[in-house]
Amino acid sequence: MPLGRPPGGVTAADAVAAYIRGAPGLLSPTRNRIAIKHHRQAPEMTWRRTVPVPPDPRAMLELRDEEVRVLMDTRALRLVYDEVRTAMWRRFAMHRFVADLAAGDLVAWGTDSDAVPLSWWQSDVELDIGRGCLFGLNDRRLPLRSGLRFFAAADAPPEVMRRQAVVSRFGSAQAAVAAAIAEHRDELVGQRRADQLAVLAARLPGVGLATIETSLRRLRVTRRGQEAAD
Repeated sequence: MPLGRPPGGVTAADAVAAYIRGAPGLLSPTRNRIAIKHHRQAPEMTWRRTVPVPPDPRAMLELRDEEVRVLMDTRALRLVYDEVRTAMWRRFAMHRFVADLAAGDLVAWGTDSDAVPLSWWQSDVELDIGRGCLFGLNDRRLPLRSGLRFFAAADAPPEVMRRQAVVSRFGSAQAAVAAAIAEHRDELVGQRRADQLAVLAARLPGVGLATIETSLRRLRVTRRGQEAAD
């Protein structure tokens, strides 16, 4: 995978540019919005054009002579071949980028300190490369995740390692948050939501704020220090 680990990972545009640089030829980088589903399927390597062979050799020569006469000049033909070749290699580079994300070889993290689930890269989502945002098909204005930064799986950021330690202890991030709420219930009583998030985030390294806030909404801490399930 043509992606190293700069400090803090790389943006979506830089990650895509790294894959494009790994393809033959001079391909220009892109910052467009792409459909992940479209690039999951690998493009065909080759294509063939077949024509029926005339039984009469003289007819074959006449057909060949006619085809030669309608051909473009060599310069125009080279430009066409270059365009086709460039488009094909770009498609391969984008397919490799999406395939590595779906396989977990490349990990994307958002500003909420939560990793993008692998299943999202196998669904109908769109990636805005320039903005580093991931959108669903039902809402193309409000992103599912924003501020994405990409890491090679072998070079995971410290947040990944801390999150894995928490998840391995409790079985899931949600279970870890529920245990932390129960343990620090008295400290959380009467606090504002922002303060509750700060207290739990300090005790749950690597667990994203979105996960903590979801669990706080599901397990409400009342002013009496009791927990009530929605």
